[in-house]
Amino acid sequence: MFFYRIKGSEFEKKIDEIVSSVAEELKGKIQIIITDVQEGIEQKLGENFNITVNDLPTVKIHDSKEDDLIQTYNLEGGPKNITTENIIQFVNDWKEGKFTPKILSEDESITIKNKEAVIPIVATNFDKIVRDPKKDVLVLFYHHQCADCTKLMPIYDELAHKVKKSNYNLIIAKINTIKNDMESEDIEGFPTIKLYKKDSKTSPTPYEDAGNLSQLVDFLNKELKDDFVRPGGVPIFIPEFDAVVVDQRAVPDDGNKNEHERDDL
Repeated sequence: MFFYRIKGSEFEKKIDEIVSSVAEELKGKIQIIITDVQEGIEQKLGENFNITVNDLPTVKIHDSKEDDLIQTYNLEGGPKNITTENIIQFVNDWKEGKFTPKILSEDESITIKNKEAVIPIVATNFDKIVRDPKKDVLVLFYHHQCADCTKLMPIYDELAHKVKKSNYNLIIAKINTIKNDMESEDIEGFPTIKLYKKDSKTSPTPYEDAGNLSQLVDFLNKELKDDFVRPGGVPIFIPEFDAVVVDQRAVPDDGNKNEHERDDL
């Protein structure tokens, strides 16, 4: 159980007193930790659970299961409910299984306010967007502290910009799996990319090649077939020859012709 507070605030002394008063009764039931979220590793902890200074003080139980998934339970009611009696009842109710875990999710406003080609989605709107039977949806599952994810992001952004002009039923999306519960999607590493086709939402197709723009477009072209219009200026990747050629069906790009393009295939 985490007591999140602001160091030096009016609640600091109160929380320290409450922790001291409940420690003996809760001994053996749960581990108690007091932490701030303003700097260093404590700030990283707060970011991972979507906790900001505006949320403090707050009390949460982070329940780590055998499968490494973390379920979070909140003491509701705000600062006024952080009392010795309420903390003890909170832990007892959790031990008795009376709570439904809170889904870890970023606010849906990041989707609503988005103006970029890649649509950021969150846990609470994942099903609504990804499982839309009228849309094919490519999803990048990433970790904001993952170096490979950071390297892939500009390529993924370019992919979204390239395909959005001529593929109205294709959504290019991303979700931060540290800040959003994605236990149902079987993510084993980062980055992970999956294609949720209109006719197979329960069995997404994983993308398993390198983070290369041509290979990403080739993947969409192969999986979506006639439902996909290949954007111009993106060459076809041919690994055997370490070369690329252009698909003649591609929609012309606004930019200059790629130096690898040929008019005769």
